Parts: sequence; structure tokens; C-alpha cells
Amino acid sequence: MTLIYGWGNPIWGNDAIGIQIAQKLKEKQLPPDTVVKWSSASPFSIVNQFLNHENVFLVDAYRGEGKEEGEIFEFTLSGDEEAQFLSPHSASLISVLKIYKTLYPTQFPKEIRVFGICIKNFEFTDNMSDKILKTVDRVTNLILTKMKMTKNE
Repeated sequence: MTLIYGWGNPIWGNDAIGIQIAQKLKEKQLPPDTVVKWSSASPFSIVNQFLNHENVFLVDAYRGEGKEEGEIFEFTLSGDEEAQFLSPHSASLISVLKIYKTLYPTQFPKEIRVFGICIKNFEFTDNMSDKILKTVDRVTNLILTKMKMTKNE
């Protein structure tokens, strides 16, 4: 089973890009074993949604110094990355993945593929910039392509 998860905050302008992409993917004809969700929840709530899915595609905005706005960064997470756990109130996604992989090893995804879209500013608005909106179709198509590749492996 595959999960596509869009993460973002719709009142922080460009930070909503993950949600926008997930909503666009939900409109596509996806394989029947694919679930699409989105939220602006905490890392604990989000990683809990990952359990019992073989493959996860996470889409989110990131603030990349020295990167171009709209640049797409793709990588995989295993849950084995180095993490610093500060407290449950400020846990990073990496920290939470590590915790969940330890607590739920048989339910943890085989692969978590992250698609990050570089944004420069977080603004209190429900509108996204034209430059970021232009990446929606690119990332949507990229995820659809990666899903086909994953199914063929």
C-alpha cells in the first residue's frame, strides 16, 4: 500500500505547497492501493499515518539557504538518520521517524521518499506565489513517475 502525504500550512502562503500537490494527486487516477492525505499536523501525527504503508511519498516546503525558490529536492528517509530529540513539543521529523521505526518495526514503511520544494518566505496569507504554484504540476508528474518506477521494482 502506498501513501502520498502533503504537509504544509495553508495560512502560511507558500508553505501550503505540499497540501496543494496532494490535492492535485487526489484528482488523478491512482492505483487502488494508493491513499492520499494532507494536513498541517505535528510530526508525531504525520508519522503515525505512515504506519502500515509499504511506500510513502511526503511532499513539503523547505527553507533552503543558497537554493532557488521553487527548486525541488528529492531524497529518501530510512528512519536511521542521526537525530537530536529535544522534547515532544519540538521534535523534528527525523527524530519522530527514528522513534516510530524503533517502536513499530514491522509496521514502518519500506521506503519514505521526500519531495521538498524550496520556498524563501513564510507569509501570513492563504495565497501562494506564482513561482511556487508553477512547481505544482512538475512535482505532481515527478511523483506519478516515481510511483510507476516503484511499482515496477
